[in-house]
Amino acid sequence: MVSGLDDVSTVTTDILHMEYSGKEESEPLLKKIPRPANTAWSCRYIVSYMSFLALTCGYMNRVNLSVAITAMANSTYSSTYDVVNSSAEEGEFPWDSHTQELILAAFYYGLPLFQIPAGLVADKFPRSCPLIIGIAYFIAASTNLLIPLGAYNSGASAIIALRIIAGVAEVRRSDKSSLNPFPAYSRIRTSSAVGHPLFIFSLPKKYPWKHFLTSLPLYAVCATDFAILWIFYSLTANLPIFLKEALRFDTSQVRKDVQYFLTHHVAGILSAVPHITFAIFIMIGGAVADFILRHTNLSVTTVRKFMTTLGLLPAGTFLVLAGYVGCNAILVITCISLGLASTGFAFSGASLTMMEFAPSCAGMVVAIANTAGTIPGFVAPIVVANYTENQADISGWRSFFWITFGISVAAWLIFMIFGTSELQPWAKGVKGGGDIDSQESK
Repeated sequence: MVSGLDDVSTVTTDILHMEYSGKEESEPLLKKIPRPANTAWSCRYIVSYMSFLALTCGYMNRVNLSVAITAMANSTYSSTYDVVNSSAEEGEFPWDSHTQELILAAFYYGLPLFQIPAGLVADKFPRSCPLIIGIAYFIAASTNLLIPLGAYNSGASAIIALRIIAGVAEVRRSDKSSLNPFPAYSRIRTSSAVGHPLFIFSLPKKYPWKHFLTSLPLYAVCATDFAILWIFYSLTANLPIFLKEALRFDTSQVRKDVQYFLTHHVAGILSAVPHITFAIFIMIGGAVADFILRHTNLSVTTVRKFMTTLGLLPAGTFLVLAGYVGCNAILVITCISLGLASTGFAFSGASLTMMEFAPSCAGMVVAIANTAGTIPGFVAPIVVANYTENQADISGWRSFFWITFGISVAAWLIFMIFGTSELQPWAKGVKGGGDIDSQESK
């Protein structure tokens, strides 16, 4: 068990600052890095575990408020229209739909601010990067813990401020028990913050900014990233609200305690289903893409475009259908699940080209694409708020789903025309540590 940790500590300054010159070497860089024993505590598994924990906590940090807000906000206040089943117990915070969407969007106001600067800092000070990541996770965990206190003492403005801070650090009810998940998630997130500085480091690279700004494949990736994350962020933030307000489960004839559970908790439980299918489809998509590459003569670019087609076109179509199947919860969840899950195929499509057309610059390519991808996080809630002042009116949600369909088709067309996995000429001579695997494979 100790040997794996010892191997991490043996990575020397010389190895940390090695640069791949773009020429074939007699001893590839990857072979110069000490390889630990193949145990559960090897470097690879430690990094994988910490990455999994970080992504899981980051995901919970984004999602938990969108579920909790269905119980926190008073939906009878948020709408001036008559709605059915209004006898259900409502939240105590008088937030209309615009206020709710502003709260949900606040996280994404802070998210893009330090995407590219963080990449530059990581390259300039690679050894300090894990420490910075750890501090960022600690800040995000702290803001999550303060949400209940801010809500009860300062209202929506405090939550908005806390969520903006959490977004910067992310560089990714009537009953107080409704807020219980926040401390639990924050404790898990803090444990991840402690682990990152101990086990994870980065290798430096330099970037040709002129070529970045004129690269059509990069813009194609940004477009698809925008569309994928438009679907992902909008559903992550608004699916519980849509299920609770637009479907309005008929609970008027049941006991008060059961009524409260159905109106405030079923939406949250059902909201998990699309994300479960999404995770499954990501793995299926990877297997399908690998199978095609191994058993056909299709080019990598063709496979990436095929997977992107499977990801974007069905996604927009199923979301539109979700607005027209009525109040049948099973059909709605099925359509939304297939819509979100379909985008998982695109992770084996356009998303992978970020590491293929400029592998030595993959870190900054991802940073730029992610910066573009954060825009839906704060634009989509504004669009939702404008179309769903009455959150129980399905016609407003239908309009939003049609907008989502249009964005998906537009992004698909852009990637079909400009997307590629071919190594770009300007990336061939760039020095960097990002192309370790390709160097070893020569």
